[in-house]
Amino acid sequence: MCDSADNEGTIPVLIFKFNRVPTRVAIPLHAVNPEWEVDNQKMAIMSMDDWLNVIKSNWSIYKQKEEDGWN
Repeated sequence: MCDSADNEGTIPVLIFKFNRVPTRVAIPLHAVNPEWEVDNQKMAIMSMDDWLNVIKSNWSIYKQKEEDGWN
């Protein structure tokens, strides 16, 4: 998963589902809290709704980091 997000400024996301189990999303911890070190090996697993809330709350931070070159 992380190999496909080698480009600087991208956040790898894996959405997966098993039979009779709700959809889950795996994202790096730095996507949950942009203040943390960028390390795609440290992952969080959450529900789809939680992931959408993370995106909603962090969208402006992601855009600013993209403009600043993700440094």
